[in-house]
Amino acid sequence: MGTFLRVTFAPFRRAGEVDGAWWPRSRDLDTELAELFPPVQRRFGQIEWLRLSWADWDTHPDRAGDGVPIGWNRQMLTHLLVAHCLHGTAVFLLVVPADTEPHVARRALMLAADAQWTPRGATDVLTQAGIRPASR
Repeated sequence: MGTFLRVTFAPFRRAGEVDGAWWPRSRDLDTELAELFPPVQRRFGQIEWLRLSWADWDTHPDRAGDGVPIGWNRQMLTHLLVAHCLHGTAVFLLVVPADTEPHVARRALMLAADAQWTPRGATDVLTQAGIRPASR
């Protein structure tokens, strides 16, 4: 997964908050999902489909490389990915922009996984980490 962690998860799930964060290496979703799927599936089970914000990515495939359907939403909050896993679990991950400076991205990853820091909504985490959230 590279020289340092690029996906983190909160120790437990709370409604209305992100379940963790992901810092992809690029805006090419086809390439990036291969790195994301294994840790998400180890933690939450098989991914059945994804929902993403159109604005976050340069590529917009209908399916992930392993055939998982992808739903695109132009109205969805930017910097958010929802992985719908086995048994109806919806996992909400903050997507840290790929071009974010490493020290800032690491801060966002840590905040999204910190059970002690609240609130942990996507916009809150980005702002606290020093990342200006993009508008839709």
